Amino acid sequence: MRNNKLFIKLVLLVFGASICNVAFAEDDSPVGDKMEAMGHALQAIQKQVTNPAQKDSTLALIFKMKKNAVAAKNFAPPMAKTVPEKNRDQFVQDYKTTMDELIEEIDSLDKAVRSGKQDEAQTIIKYILGTKREGHSMYTNKKGKEGHRNGGQEDERDD
Repeated sequence: MRNNKLFIKLVLLVFGASICNVAFAEDDSPVGDKMEAMGHALQAIQKQVTNPAQKDSTLALIFKMKKNAVAAKNFAPPMAKTVPEKNRDQFVQDYKTTMDELIEEIDSLDKAVRSGKQDEAQTIIKYILGTKREGHSMYTNKKGKEGHRNGGQEDERDD
């Protein structure tokens, strides 16, 4: 019974990560490339994080994830071009803040794996997936996403 629950959780996590990868994989930009690389690394991490024999490989993947997160932070998300000029700086700053949060979570994951705390690592992965979902909903303009319309500001129309 326990193995079935674990299997279901793993399938859901991998499926969720795959869906998130699609959001940026279609994005032909430096940010999209970095996000796609992070997504692939995260998928592999999810598959092996509970296996102590894979510790070195997992740490290498975490390093790859962090390297791409730091690089992605240095670019504005492509959707920034669609945000009104007066809101664009705040939009980009919010994106960078979200990336800082992700980088902190990746650092926490690194520490948990180095310490052999697989349960803690799995919990941190859930937080990373949550940050990923939030970031994709806020900083992509894919259909079905709420997004950060108008840079998070209400329309200022004279009705």
